[in-house]
Amino acid sequence: MKRFISIASTLLILSSCATKAYIPKNEKEAAKMQQVENAVANGNYLIEIANAVPMGGRLINLNGNYSVEIRNDSAFVHLPFYGRAYTAPMGLNDGGIKFNAPIDDYKLTTTKKGVYKANMDIRTNQDNYRIYLEIMPDGTSTVRINSNNRSPMSYYGELEFDRE
Repeated sequence: MKRFISIASTLLILSSCATKAYIPKNEKEAAKMQQVENAVANGNYLIEIANAVPMGGRLINLNGNYSVEIRNDSAFVHLPFYGRAYTAPMGLNDGGIKFNAPIDDYKLTTTKKGVYKANMDIRTNQDNYRIYLEIMPDGTSTVRINSNNRSPMSYYGELEFDRE
């Protein structure tokens, strides 16, 4: 009997922790979910970055126009960098992570909860980047960038829909 109770309680706990798809609470959330789905499916979206987290550091609130844009088969990245650089940039305006380059390898998956995960490789003249994007159904996003010449960075932002 004790074994039955422990198995039953374990099943009850597991069923309460089971992953469930994100269900919108109203029409406004449903419309935003549809916008997110359309933007990601088309491969044409812009993530406005609001926060940065260097490896081993604290959250940094950003006030500038920082973004990651995926348009067709290219990435347009303009982000600050706070961390260790193994190779220093040469020019005064070369700080941060800034590039416009074609995407070499792009993989998009969706989780059971409706989170979009995009992984991509980008090669520029200065560095090679591996970018990991997580886009939630409500548009909030996480961007992680690994580089050959710099320590990893994470950024938090939101998909932007009201652009020309």
